[in-house]
Amino acid sequence: MSNVDDLNTDRSAQLTDVALADLQLQHQPFATDPIDGETFMDDIAEAQLDDIKQALISGDDLLLILGPEGSGKSTLLNQLGTNSGQRIQCFSVRGSERFSTSNLFTGMLEAFKKEPPTDLKLMLDELIPCLQGMADHNTLGAIVLDDADAVPESELTKLLSGMLYLNSSDETLLRVTLAAATEFEERIPELLPEGADLPYSSLAIEAFDKGRSAAYLDFRLQKAGLQGDFPFDDNEIAAINEDALGRPGELHSAAAQHLNLRDENYVPDLPPELGDEKRSRAGGGLLARFGGLKLLVGAAALAMIFAGLFWLKPGGDTIPDDRYKVVETKKIDTTDTQQQATGAQATAPIASVDSDNTQQASNTNTTASGQAGAAAAEQAKLTEQQATEAAEKAKAEAQLQAKLDAEAAEKLEQEKLEKEQLAKEQAAKDQAAKEKAEQEKLAAEAAAKEKAAKEEAEALAKAEQEKAQQAEAAAQANLNNLESPNWILVQNANLFTVQMSASTDRKSVESFLARNQLEAPNSIFSFERNGATWYALVHGLYDSIEQARQDIEKMPASARTNQPWIRAVGRIQNALKAP
Repeated sequence: MSNVDDLNTDRSAQLTDVALADLQLQHQPFATDPIDGETFMDDIAEAQLDDIKQALISGDDLLLILGPEGSGKSTLLNQLGTNSGQRIQCFSVRGSERFSTSNLFTGMLEAFKKEPPTDLKLMLDELIPCLQGMADHNTLGAIVLDDADAVPESELTKLLSGMLYLNSSDETLLRVTLAAATEFEERIPELLPEGADLPYSSLAIEAFDKGRSAAYLDFRLQKAGLQGDFPFDDNEIAAINEDALGRPGELHSAAAQHLNLRDENYVPDLPPELGDEKRSRAGGGLLARFGGLKLLVGAAALAMIFAGLFWLKPGGDTIPDDRYKVVETKKIDTTDTQQQATGAQATAPIASVDSDNTQQASNTNTTASGQAGAAAAEQAKLTEQQATEAAEKAKAEAQLQAKLDAEAAEKLEQEKLEKEQLAKEQAAKDQAAKEKAEQEKLAAEAAAKEKAAKEEAEALAKAEQEKAQQAEAAAQANLNNLESPNWILVQNANLFTVQMSASTDRKSVESFLARNQLEAPNSIFSFERNGATWYALVHGLYDSIEQARQDIEKMPASARTNQPWIRAVGRIQNALKAP
């Protein structure tokens, strides 16, 4: 096998030295990421990336990127962080059991060169102007969380609560993208803060087909220095893609396996779980055999000891044991007894004079010697039995004491573990209660802000409606107070008036008057020009042109759009009276 020794290397995706040499590759193509850091991108991946960008810019505040493990979600998110462009600023992070929302927002504040406070709400309040500054420059902030299904539920809820708090005004300042397994979508309702309604969008990452798998493997081989032809035919690619279920992360091992099998000396590694089981069985068997050997040796030693004891035991005679009555048990010096018996036997021949008395004495000595030997044997047997019983009793007491000590130690350890577990559970409950209170506080504040914003919007709408109604009423009042068409004919000919608008459509002239709410007097008169009837709106009466000009300057800009015309009343009267 190749001598790559990196801890992060996928060893199941390594090629043997023979396979590397056959393909003339400079380094492992599948076990590690490409040296230049470039990732695989084809038309489908680019389209998926564009969909994510579009969803972040104009979609819902929450975006889910779903797919099974090894389907390429992480690669796609890396591309998003690299190619997000000017419109999106990504804050990327990988999920784990140690993920902390507070640490994430702290990092964001540090990126804006702000000193982060310790309280989460204060962090969010500090973030709002930073994100608003980005929005003013047409840039949207986006948190991109990979492996979201590895994050504790409480932290995900805290993250979504923080996003709702930041977006509680009319302006969207932050969006969140979560990448996870397909079944993660079912957990979304459980993650939302109580009472919150959060629409979301989702993008499913589809498995590779045979064509995309071939393109992906060719990309990895090219990055590793492949100079020759692509080493797989269509059938091999179909088999590799089927083994990997179309997942890029699984293609590495499947492709490496196919290439390594071309090496006749290659022996596939056992799966880790089988290797561990085999080692466990081997170690366990050795230990079992070693333990059994020790027991056999111990048993043999005990047997030899007892055999020696019985072999060294003095021999008995044929006299039945019931002929002796044990009055007192004590240690007997058999040496003196044996010497006395021997002396008696030695003197018997000397004293023998063919007498019956001599023969009787000899028999008496012989009987005494036998009795002494039997008593010694019995005493030795009793002593041996007492020693054995004492040893067994001491052994039993030692075993009992050891058992009691072990049980006491086990009980103490169990009590310690139970106390630690109770402490952990209480700490977890306290932390959960604290987080829940904090989430409820954030949700309540977000709801209060939303309610206030809604009430403000309703008040503004109501004010606009009232203003429009007032304007309409004023316009109608102007129309109701409109002077008669002959009003200009009865005025002093030496005065001046202002012609505000003229048109062949009387309605448009009336609409002009209604929009601009000109104070009385106002009059619309008609006249003929080039065979068409015209309608002119005149406003006010002035003693001089200068007075009329000053009044025009005070008019709103909308009233001056048709370039008001100062006219002498007498000239208008003459034009209207002419045949």
